[in-house]
Amino acid sequence: MKTLHRAARVERPNLRPSFSGFLLLTLLLFPLAAHAQTGSSPFDTGLTSIQTLFTGTIAKVSSLIAIVLGG
Repeated sequence: MKTLHRAARVERPNLRPSFSGFLLLTLLLFPLAAHAQTGSSPFDTGLTSIQTLFTGTIAKVSSLIAIVLGG
């Protein structure tokens, strides 16, 4: 009768990142995210001009003309 040998247990490397690696990555990337928030948005100038268009003198005059013509 043959004896069956168990296969040697293969140890796998721990692929889960450690807490210190996560902390290091966070500390390296956090200043980049904070620096990205300091500048103005590229849409600020466009949105400001649209806001001025709808609330400025031209909008008031055109709404007054529409009210007069509409009765």
